[in-house]
Amino acid sequence: MSGEPERRSRDSDRLEAISIDRELSADRSLTSLCEFRASDVEAAFRESVVGEDRFLTRIGIGIAVALCLGFIATDVVIPVDDGALGALAQLRLAVGVLGMAALAGIWRGSVLRYDAWTTLFVAALSVVVLAIDRSRPPEYTAHFVVDGLVITALMVVFVTRFWVQVLIGGGFFVGLLLLAQEKAVPGHGISAISVSLACLYFVGGLLCWRLHASRRRQFAVAQSEQELRAALETLAFTDSLTGLSNRRDFMVQARSEFERYRRHRRPFCLLVLDLDHFKQINDRHGHDVGDEMLAAFGQLLMNQARAGDAVARLGGEEFALLLPEAELDVAEAVATRIRKATEELRCNAAPSVTMTVSIGVTRVRVADTDIDQLLSRADRALYAAKEKGRNRVISAPA
Repeated sequence: MSGEPERRSRDSDRLEAISIDRELSADRSLTSLCEFRASDVEAAFRESVVGEDRFLTRIGIGIAVALCLGFIATDVVIPVDDGALGALAQLRLAVGVLGMAALAGIWRGSVLRYDAWTTLFVAALSVVVLAIDRSRPPEYTAHFVVDGLVITALMVVFVTRFWVQVLIGGGFFVGLLLLAQEKAVPGHGISAISVSLACLYFVGGLLCWRLHASRRRQFAVAQSEQELRAALETLAFTDSLTGLSNRRDFMVQARSEFERYRRHRRPFCLLVLDLDHFKQINDRHGHDVGDEMLAAFGQLLMNQARAGDAVARLGGEEFALLLPEAELDVAEAVATRIRKATEELRCNAAPSVTMTVSIGVTRVRVADTDIDQLLSRADRALYAAKEKGRNRVISAPA
């Protein structure tokens, strides 16, 4: 076979690697809600980070519950009646209980349960903060900015779905703005408070968006590199035209089998196959027909091989077949089946084109010191088959 198809095969490998890289990149693009467009990629990402998110969220909820319960003592300084103070204490206790339940749910729950418990807790805590702010007299309106800062921090710390964070944060800040207007007192800077709350919400949403986007981009890069590396490794050990192992991969398998023979003395045989007058097919019918015939022959070898056999294209029109646990008679029978099936092989591009194959067969010997000796012996048997008229099987003496 001439060098042109080999060059085209190498170019195909490079183009395939580039297309794989682009496909992986497109598969991991983000939507406006900071989630992967591909649902399976999004699910894989969330499974990969849920352990870390659970750990951080448990710490955050624990701190929030402790602060919420601890501030029961500070509520007494708010100048409200005892009934309102009792209601505030009950709300704080309810959030504490909900926080404990959320911790238990997050500890052993699935991704869905993790999202649900986190969302429920942050929403409940927001309601409690709004209730506390509503109980405060107008002089405490400036504290709304501090409360907004607290909820902004919770939006960032408790990592759930981006749109959930935006909705909860938006609801809370709208509630604060309405309370600020309700408790407006001349000279207390309600407009400045409103602007501050709006800025806090914007900054909180932007931080959440950046956090979600950066984590997913890191995940996408890591996954793309891992899968591209695996794809390139496959290309490095696979013949792109036939899908068979290439010479490098075949030699690794052959050496491994030879080492197994040296340790356990388990027999194996080696077949080297060469398509007869294949250059004439390329010259007369073109390389496209030649490539199709090579691919069809590779599939024929896969069909004829036994489970556990190693099949490879060594280069050009030369192939090899490694048969573990096989004596010479078994290898000769396999080679004969392949030779006869090759005579019947046709391709769709040129149904009239036929081809034959010459095969050299050898069995491992006690005197062999490496796999190269078997290859040389099988090559000599192959050359003998060529010299005797081609389209035949010749075995080296055992």
